[in-house]
Amino acid sequence: MTATIYSHKTIIGTTELQIGDESMGCVFGKFVPNENYYKDIQKYVWEFWAANKPNYEKWYSLRFNAQLDNGFFLFPCGGYTFEDSPDLPDEPKRIDIAGIDI
Repeated sequence: MTATIYSHKTIIGTTELQIGDESMGCVFGKFVPNENYYKDIQKYVWEFWAANKPNYEKWYSLRFNAQLDNGFFLFPCGGYTFEDSPDLPDEPKRIDIAGIDI
């Protein structure tokens, strides 16, 4: 399933999602970021993973959401995470979405 990833109403990238753990409602995929991600979001992803105690209020304020190609939005109760490390800038990025009805 192809999905467009947003922060609020701004497109930050795309992904081709696949089922990870069906019993937990988890999907994941290679995240293909656009310039909005690099300009506005990447620093928060790096900050989130670098913190001993992540600031969830700030993380949730980014209001990530995913819209499938068929127009439906995903509403995960477990949230969104991105694998993106400043130490590995050339490695593919990944998105995980947890807690959806599959």
